[in-house]
Amino acid sequence: VAGAWASAGTGLEFQSSHAGWEAQLARVKVVVNTQNNTAPGPLPAGSATIPSTAGPTHCNATIYKTPDDNSDFGAAVGGRDASGTGTLAMGSGQTVAHGHLLQQEVGFKRGSVTLDDDAKSKLQNIIFSFQSPSAGAGTSIDIVGHADTTGGGTPEGDAKNQEISEKRAAAVADYLRETRVGGNNLVNATARIKTTSGVGSTGGGTDARSRRVDIRFAGGGGQNTAAHEFGHMLGLDDQYAVDPAGVQGVVAGTGGAVGAATGDDARTTAAGLGNSTYENNDNLMSLGNTVRAPHYLTLKEALHTVSGSTEWKMKA
Repeated sequence: VAGAWASAGTGLEFQSSHAGWEAQLARVKVVVNTQNNTAPGPLPAGSATIPSTAGPTHCNATIYKTPDDNSDFGAAVGGRDASGTGTLAMGSGQTVAHGHLLQQEVGFKRGSVTLDDDAKSKLQNIIFSFQSPSAGAGTSIDIVGHADTTGGGTPEGDAKNQEISEKRAAAVADYLRETRVGGNNLVNATARIKTTSGVGSTGGGTDARSRRVDIRFAGGGGQNTAAHEFGHMLGLDDQYAVDPAGVQGVVAGTGGAVGAATGDDARTTAAGLGNSTYENNDNLMSLGNTVRAPHYLTLKEALHTVSGSTEWKMKA
């Protein structure tokens, strides 16, 4: 969490906007203090008795033991009680594991380079979920085809599998460019598809998953759940896009319709940090791990308080 949110990791810092004070910078350093609230806290200086807690608690967390490769526990930050203390439920594996919703995939039948109905249905949901807000460029898309090892092991067989993997990738790319879902094509699909390639049967086996095409949005990077949930502890909304009716798409949760303003938008705009809209991209409060200026909203408000000045902006 500290590494994900501090200026040293994000590259973001504040700069004074007061005339003549432009050299004054404020960098963010995150320190997370934890204590076991099922056991007595440390003795405060000069105290002869053990208090029930060591001090004010921002959030009471319940951490469940999960495998280190488990990112799917279903973490959640709850509301605050009368004392201002919030709640967090999270799996221990989510401190190290990453979710990968920016990497989608569709499968093919053995030897086939044609999309079947299941693959088309999945791609339609992907098109729905990864639309771009109006006037937005949208996330980049990289498409990688795979083949299983059947028929391989010879130069001719390996070449055939390479050809199959490339044709599968091309079929997915064509479908993303040409198909309309809910009356809309995938916005800027041709410009957004940066690479279309195949890797043959490299790294594959004879299983069904070896006959797939990977679709990587914004590089396909993962998201650390603990860092994302910390954003909620700072009061930020989710920024990923979902179907408000819960009918279509590959992303579910408490997000909103693509392009709609999040609950933070009015405050981020007023604070000079830019718009906050729902989109499935690499933002940390969406599906990725990138902290951007609007995510520093609470930190900027805190800076106003501790400095006694509102004359701060993000350094370009």
